[in-house]
Amino acid sequence: MAQEFETQVRATIEDVENAPVAPATERRARHVLLDTLGCALAGLRAEPLRALSARYSAVETGTVRVPGLAPLPAASAAGLLAIGACWDEACEGHADAHGRPGLHAAPAVLALGSAYRLDLAGAIKALVTGYEVGARAGAVLRIRPGMHVDGSWGLFATTAAAACVFGVAPAGILGAVRSAACQVPFSLYLPITTGSFARNTYLPHAQAAGLQLAHAAAAGILGPAGAIDVYAEKALGIADLPQSAAPTARMIETGYLKAYAGVKHAHYPVAAVLKALRDQPMQPADIDKIVIRIYREAITYCSNRAPVEPIQAQFSMSYAVAAAIVLGDLGPQAYEGRSLSDPTIRRLEASVQIEEAPELSAANKRGAEVILMHDGKKLASAQVDRVLGDVTQPFDDDAVRRKFEAYAAPTLGGDAAGIADHFLNAAGTSPLFPAPSQTAV
Repeated sequence: MAQEFETQVRATIEDVENAPVAPATERRARHVLLDTLGCALAGLRAEPLRALSARYSAVETGTVRVPGLAPLPAASAAGLLAIGACWDEACEGHADAHGRPGLHAAPAVLALGSAYRLDLAGAIKALVTGYEVGARAGAVLRIRPGMHVDGSWGLFATTAAAACVFGVAPAGILGAVRSAACQVPFSLYLPITTGSFARNTYLPHAQAAGLQLAHAAAAGILGPAGAIDVYAEKALGIADLPQSAAPTARMIETGYLKAYAGVKHAHYPVAAVLKALRDQPMQPADIDKIVIRIYREAITYCSNRAPVEPIQAQFSMSYAVAAAIVLGDLGPQAYEGRSLSDPTIRRLEASVQIEEAPELSAANKRGAEVILMHDGKKLASAQVDRVLGDVTQPFDDDAVRRKFEAYAAPTLGGDAAGIADHFLNAAGTSPLFPAPSQTAV
């Protein structure tokens, strides 16, 4: 077996280890860390997650304190940060990876960074290591139909990031990733279609396993050569892994943050409908039919209709568009019970007709057109081919800050602005968390 992909992964890990961090890479890494923390703090206000945290703290204690929660060991804290970050489906991702490498790497870095008093430079290096391994894995290890990407190859990102924090050499980090390849979970899309938040437990599972594998690698327990290729063939039916990005490339620079809460594919019709309403203001009562024209992959992954549970709605472009019309935006409030049961949102969602835009599918381009109608006549329409967060329209510092403060302020209060400023601007030699931050005690 050629094992070319493993060779590329090792070269990437070595390049991150030895090459200076470019300013663009550092800036994106700071954004991913801050955004993941903000999404996690918003999600962790949900009652099921507060109950989960209480169960953890009843049986174990530690040195990592997530704001509003009791101190926990690093693995439990990483798991809570991960499940919180994906709770509202507002976390980062990478289009070419078809998943969320940062979502898997960042919680481990945040929790271990607190436990080990890591400085910002060390946290950035660990995040980039995990992200680059995970993004390359996602780009070549395409999951089978019926699977969900979370908790699958993302385990590689968690493992590599944690091993970097532990000071494992590049060969050992690769060995840890090989160990991960021997036990990657086969995670299902099924919970989303049935409205079960079990999907969100895929992330903390990856955190627990990734930290364990990183500890094992630091102790000299490494996986066998060729493990990634064997996993690809046996689990995914991929006989030959394609070429990944060059080891010197930084895929983190082409990842995205989310301007809206919900699956990324739905952002394009949401942006289109909000643009249509800005150009031609109208009331929801004026609309009796909505047509969404969009690329095939979006139809595959986010065509849930008449959602009744939050996670179903987070993967429903029809719901996203209807909620955006009524609420004027698409944030975590769209998945609260009062929004899910809102009669106007439900009526509009039922009126949606989804059509493939073959010109987008054929060109492998993202974008959408939304047409608002009444009594068979077009009232307004708009098209978008990019949204805030895309490679061509990335978040800047101000946008990251605004989102973090909106998501985190209900938990952090007046500390939110200072923590955002620290993550964005503090020197690399500064502690990951500002003292005296609630997040690290």
